[in-house]
Amino acid sequence: VILLMSQAQGSFVSQLSTVIALIGANLCALLCMLSAEKLSSYIGRTGTNVFGRVLGLILAALSVQYVVDGLKGVFTI
Repeated sequence: VILLMSQAQGSFVSQLSTVIALIGANLCALLCMLSAEKLSSYIGRTGTNVFGRVLGLILAALSVQYVVDGLKGVFTI
């Protein structure tokens, strides 16, 4: 948000769209949190474990990619 707002300096429409996107993302997060208990009971313990492991794998892949990109930037590979 900080980067988008700094890029949108001087443009009211760009700043407004950034704020609207931020509000929309926060509303989606709120809805997910409010429905988490119902969703958790729906998918069960096994589904929760599988979902957690898949998200952990995605997070690990992203972190490795960020490290590789950082090393490429430092060593100009």
